[in-house]
Amino acid sequence: MKNILKIRSLMMAALLIAALASCNKDDDDDDNGDGNNPTTQEGMEATINGSEWKATSTIAVIDNDAIAISGVKVKGEQLSFSLAGTQTGTYNFGISSENSAIFSPGNNVYYTAGANAIAGGTVEVMELNLTDSIVSGTFSFNLYNVLGNDSIIITGGTFSKVKVNSGGGVK
Repeated sequence: MKNILKIRSLMMAALLIAALASCNKDDDDDDNGDGNNPTTQEGMEATINGSEWKATSTIAVIDNDAIAISGVKVKGEQLSFSLAGTQTGTYNFGISSENSAIFSPGNNVYYTAGANAIAGGTVEVMELNLTDSIVSGTFSFNLYNVLGNDSIIITGGTFSKVKVNSGGGVK
């Protein structure tokens, strides 16, 4: 139970950090200033119920034995997941998992993994480089809204070179 509370608090911290970071994001995505977009940019994207979704801001937070990764769009859409571990590998989500995921399209609507037997998913952390403070990987989810009694399907999700803050806060 203590680990679940730690993961949920990490997820909330990551959501807050990502929301704050999205306020300062330059919309042109030209990270190097030469007019060309680099091919290996930081980011998070996925297909949600058949529609392309791309975060305008991303952040990851590591604290003790957990990592939270979040992406936010300017209009308030948020996708976050917390992992009960800080190693590369596959993390499974479901009703009895210590891992958690949440998507909000806005308007106080939330879809989660583990809400019932049909919700779940996987995250594969393929790179966790603490020297350069980046994390990359893939994800897919079937998330469920218990209040609306409906679900969303997230496929082809990737997070690439997401900046990592350690210690559960912004440095």
